[in-house]
Amino acid sequence: MKRFKVQQACLGFMMFILSVFLITGCGSNGQTGHWLPAPAKELVSVQVTPAAASIPIGAPEQFMATATYNDGTSADITLFATWTSGSTGVATVNSASGLAAGVAAGTAIITADYGGKSDSATLTVMSAAVTLSSIEVTPPNASVAIGDKQAFVANAHYSDGTSAIISSSATWTSGAPGIATVISTSGLATGVTAGTAIITAAFGGKSGQATLTILPPSVTLSSIVVTPATASIPKGTTQRFVATGHYSNGTSKDISIYVIWTSSATGVATIVSPGIATGLSIGTTTITATLECGTCVTNKSGTATLTVTAAELRSIAVTPEEATVEVGVKQGFVAIGTYSDGTSLNITTSVTWSSSANFATVISNTGVATGVSVGTANIIATWGALSDFGVLHVTAAIIPPVTNASCGGPGPVDMGAAASFGVLVGPAGGATLTNNGLATMVNGDVGAASQTTAPAQSAGYFNYTGTAPQYVDAKAAMLTAIGCASARACTVNYAAGAIDFGGMTLAPGVHCVIGAMSVGSNLTISTPGVYIFRSSGALNTAVNVNVTFGSGVNTGNTWLFWVPSGAATIKAGTAFLGTIMPNLSAASTMSATATLLGGRLFSNSDVTLNTNIITIP
Repeated sequence: MKRFKVQQACLGFMMFILSVFLITGCGSNGQTGHWLPAPAKELVSVQVTPAAASIPIGAPEQFMATATYNDGTSADITLFATWTSGSTGVATVNSASGLAAGVAAGTAIITADYGGKSDSATLTVMSAAVTLSSIEVTPPNASVAIGDKQAFVANAHYSDGTSAIISSSATWTSGAPGIATVISTSGLATGVTAGTAIITAAFGGKSGQATLTILPPSVTLSSIVVTPATASIPKGTTQRFVATGHYSNGTSKDISIYVIWTSSATGVATIVSPGIATGLSIGTTTITATLECGTCVTNKSGTATLTVTAAELRSIAVTPEEATVEVGVKQGFVAIGTYSDGTSLNITTSVTWSSSANFATVISNTGVATGVSVGTANIIATWGALSDFGVLHVTAAIIPPVTNASCGGPGPVDMGAAASFGVLVGPAGGATLTNNGLATMVNGDVGAASQTTAPAQSAGYFNYTGTAPQYVDAKAAMLTAIGCASARACTVNYAAGAIDFGGMTLAPGVHCVIGAMSVGSNLTISTPGVYIFRSSGALNTAVNVNVTFGSGVNTGNTWLFWVPSGAATIKAGTAFLGTIMPNLSAASTMSATATLLGGRLFSNSDVTLNTNIITIP
């Protein structure tokens, strides 16, 4: 990788200077420039570019600061920010302009502060052994009408093959000031009269030149064409447009940095920098480039159409990344998709699941894998060309020792006739199972006194209602299990008040909470054993929370029981573990796309599902 990159950092400075000239020439009524924020806007963030740069000792680097506002617009605030260097012995920076200079070999953090917001970039200063070889001025040839502007860029090339933009550090001169003038500190030239002038940039004993032709007065801007004329981008991505000016003598040039860019529907797409539009929401907007110039009889403009489509899936992440189960034991995997607009969504039931080896099988639309034989397999989630996987280690089955697994413990709570049920709602004739998501999948039996839309079930499992003997027996076993879990002696008591188990390191035992309990962030169970979480209040989770097993922990050696006295609410996108069984008549809810892996959802009252996956241990 090159130590120096050709940066566009100075363009913001040139744009500001240019906008002052253009607006002044067109009667702007005292405006300070098209890219300055309106007083009523609220500043959201500041971004410094380039984010990283390298220069030799004594060389400059121009940084640029861009402000983003609450209405989606942005502005170049390079000259309005306060600039500082974190290591002035390595590099200094002009506090008003963002122009940095290398002092000694090392690394310095360059920071821009503006309106209470800040951002930083990393500047690496290389050894003085790197010397300046040449100066290149671009564009090498350009033409403008009388009164129009042309920005030139000075690019320094060094002995190690790297380069850097030095436009703000070079000294600019015009070989014919009567034909074209140039600002000595920026390289912004202005046509004075028809003819040709040589524009020179000098720096560090080297110089470079370009030719500027000033067109006769009869040459005027005829039209502006914006390309591409039509474009379509996913939400959250950007589209670059180019404005080309066509003149009366048949010539044309790129005038993208001179025009004013606007979007007709700023809620659909906003202009973040000249010619760059970012899609914000689904819809269509017109992108317009307008030039207000002294040589134009009237303002000229060109347009393009930009359509913003739904955000695209950009990556898939499978969790857990690694898990271990015994032969015959299930392990649920979750696929989280990240989209072009930065949002994430649980897409477990939308991806295609597969296993890389016959040591494990996986249900194609749920991500639930089963250990088949001793070995290791990758459990793969695929969507089009995107994929990710979790590693599943399958070990030999170990038969746990027989213990008192009923009310006295310390073994797992005996589910009895309810063990095969993934969802069980009672009492008979009172509680209702409501399924709002047709894609809900229960890998186990289902039982409820009454149901709305029945959830889908894996082969071999049954849906029981009303007076079916299997439902009646399972309901009785459920009530017994709830009573046993509620009767066990507490081994860990928490102070009165709500307790969030998220992020905690927990040991097996009966965890008793006076008040509500919640899982507000990811929780990993790392020690095998029996866990009973009991509270005098409700059970709640945050959205997109994962409750997972650590290495060596699985549904064959670890059991989780959640026994709240209030309602149980598992929020959207959450991957939960364990059997949930409220010990009072409180409704339970699983929000959209939540999953319950290696567990059950029992309740004495109503249960509501919505596009969920429930897999019994």
